[in-house]
Amino acid sequence: MRNFKLLILILSSIIIVFLNSCSGDNPTNTGQQGNFTFLNVGDWWIYERYLIDSTGNISGNKTIDSTFITETETVMGKLAFKMKTVTVGSEDEENYCYTEGEKFFIHSDFVNRQIEKLLEKLPIQLPISLDDMWVKIADYTSNSWLVKIDTIPATEIVPGVTITGTFTINGEKGIYKNMTVNSKSLSAQEFKLIFVFDGFINQSVKQSFKITVHTWFDKKVGILLQTNDQSRFDIPLSGSYVFEGYERNLIRYNIFEIKPD
Repeated sequence: MRNFKLLILILSSIIIVFLNSCSGDNPTNTGQQGNFTFLNVGDWWIYERYLIDSTGNISGNKTIDSTFITETETVMGKLAFKMKTVTVGSEDEENYCYTEGEKFFIHSDFVNRQIEKLLEKLPIQLPISLDDMWVKIADYTSNSWLVKIDTIPATEIVPGVTITGTFTINGEKGIYKNMTVNSKSLSAQEFKLIFVFDGFINQSVKQSFKITVHTWFDKKVGILLQTNDQSRFDIPLSGSYVFEGYERNLIRYNIFEIKPD
């Protein structure tokens, strides 16, 4: 019965995506997609995702999620695409993106959710989040860029233990390679978001961690693959905690071809 319910949830999410993709014969082209041609209302992507261990091997069950563009909306002065993600066993998520030429931006709400997921198993709460802002996650014209740097004042994380330091998010262009999705060869450019905490426990014990999220883009299809490696954070008096690695891999998609008037 449990497997039957799971199958119903998966089929339901795929049906939702299909209905949204067929909501109109004339998909919307807002002229706001720069040199990325995969942003149209009705486009959809289906991914499988799973946890990976320190050697890169799958360490948990695969989960299916479906992302589709529902509409356009002005957010923080930018005409953005609203994207909805449906995941079996989780709440639906919405986020916004827009592009300028060779640059791809996503709203900070999405990045904050990723930070929360990365840190959710820590027994302490680190005061780390982004303000309401657009985050550049891809730039074909730059090798690196600063997203945000925050100073964390002395904060008590457990009784008698304080943490202080800086939290930095940097963007970086990685390597280029060919990838295959559903038997089709695609061009993939890697971009990285690098999260670094560098500080001290009780003002004297050096402490740091680094988490790198890798995103592989194709300008005509979108995000082909996202991964982050497993890493560890050591806290005096509390022990060591593992940030779980994960992989999110595109398995099917539908992109409307916009023809010029």
